[in-house]
Amino acid sequence: MKKKTIEIVLSLITRSRSLRDDDNRLIANVWNVEAKRLGYDIKEITAAQMLELIAAGKLSSANNIKRHRCKLQQDNEHLRGDKYEYKQRFVQDKWRKKMRKKNIVKFADEEAYDTKIIFTDD
Repeated sequence: MKKKTIEIVLSLITRSRSLRDDDNRLIANVWNVEAKRLGYDIKEITAAQMLELIAAGKLSSANNIKRHRCKLQQDNEHLRGDKYEYKQRFVQDKWRKKMRKKNIVKFADEEAYDTKIIFTDD
């Protein structure tokens, strides 16, 4: 039976922790698996042949691979990479502070659940 892209992504991020945080490496590894399944040796294939496979839709799109990784990591905490906690803790807080400073939005952990855009300084 032919493996679906999501199954390949799951297999790869389960086996290799480094692929959980690096979409480019994950995409390259998925394409390697798919090219081998089509009978190509990744070390022997030319760039033109690889591009033909991508253009013909024989290899999964990079966007789909990234979406599958995100969905798998959203549903399975143990598949999250090392950058996940950093992004959740620091990047998100930095973004929230920036939005508060601009007085654009109130967040759920504040007074109300209302989200509104303030057009004047009234």
